Amino acid sequence: MSANILEKCFINHPLSGYTTLKIGGTASCAYFPENTEELIEIRNRLTEQGSKITVIGAGSNLLVSSSGVSDAVIFTKNLCNIEFIDETAIKAGSGLKSVALAKYAQQNSLSGLEFLIGIPGSVGGAVT
Repeated sequence: MSANILEKCFINHPLSGYTTLKIGGTASCAYFPENTEELIEIRNRLTEQGSKITVIGAGSNLLVSSSGVSDAVIFTKNLCNIEFIDETAIKAGSGLKSVALAKYAQQNSLSGLEFLIGIPGSVGGAVT
């Protein structure tokens, strides 16, 4: 990856547009990785620097203080990949909407994810 990956930071980035309730202050620094490799590299470099990290997916059921977040914020909304592995497994990115995962499973004759149909948010939020 790029030696300058941390330069992709958006300073004082407003968070209200990323929550379902449309409230909240700013993130001191926001990152939007385009793939899993970027996510891992950003997280590793921030961790090496001793930075605190907050990860935000779809922002469902998330309340952000109007005074903002001093942590580095990593948004996983771009990580929406989905892949059929075999008759028992699907690989999905944390930014994928939960309902999209449930529908994909149904289209591929897999069961067990039907409960996600009624849950707003992303796969990452559903597993935390």
